[in-house]
Amino acid sequence: MLGYRHAFHAGGGADVLKHAILVFCLKYLCQKEKAFLYIDTHAGAGSYALAGGYAEQNKEWKTGAAKLMEKTEKTKQSEMSLALYDYLSYIKTPATYPGSPALAQKILRPYDRIVCYEKHPADFLLLREFLSHDCRAEVRNADGFEGLKSLLPPPSRRACVLIDPSYETQDDYKKTVSAVMEALRRFPTGLYLVWHPLFVLDDAGETLRDNLMALYSGNQCRVELITGDKRHAIGTKRGGLYGSGLVIYNPPWTLKAALEETLPFLTRCIGGDHAGGFQWIDRRNPAQ
Repeated sequence: MLGYRHAFHAGGGADVLKHAILVFCLKYLCQKEKAFLYIDTHAGAGSYALAGGYAEQNKEWKTGAAKLMEKTEKTKQSEMSLALYDYLSYIKTPATYPGSPALAQKILRPYDRIVCYEKHPADFLLLREFLSHDCRAEVRNADGFEGLKSLLPPPSRRACVLIDPSYETQDDYKKTVSAVMEALRRFPTGLYLVWHPLFVLDDAGETLRDNLMALYSGNQCRVELITGDKRHAIGTKRGGLYGSGLVIYNPPWTLKAALEETLPFLTRCIGGDHAGGFQWIDRRNPAQ
């Protein structure tokens, strides 16, 4: 949807969950010397100014990344989950918040590759400028759902794909399922992270999660973080965003322990009295 600008939500609780896990997954893939491809189907502008502009209107970063930074400022590295420590190391500057392309740019190695899709004409120009000096990166002003097919499977047979649409229309829910189904058919061993919102009085996000979980017979997990009171969340016709989640296919085997350590800590920092949790399905070892 061309009216959507992620800058309104930059650095909020949804970004914290999504980007902390993305950082963990990208760093995991970098442990192996072989190159890999990072694909961002809805990349946004790349980086966001927090003081002024769109981000200043909703100020979601104040209850997300800024709140997490404040609460962990005096926390020793040994007392914090490694996943959160790594994530926070990339958002030390309070004036800006790095989107997923910026995080990938910082983490990937010289021989890895980045392909970002962004349909919004203004955000596309901002993203193209942001990545213009990075020879690893390609920015396409096209539909990420459609473009994903042309990139799979990658020559290296290694890829991390972030699917993070706006879900401004019900059509996005259908397109997400179709795109993931086709991606898994073409490249079933890829690492996929699919983000979804959770709205009050609207079970579309939960239905999407269940539909996505039913698509794949391999290893997967779902992660959710509740950042608002479901009974009182306000802000949209659907009753407000009270949390968000990720469905992850072929997750790193080390992610389970990281989530067990990270989610309770993250919930205490930005979830208040609310909940965070995950379900892990490991078909290589069903007993786990």
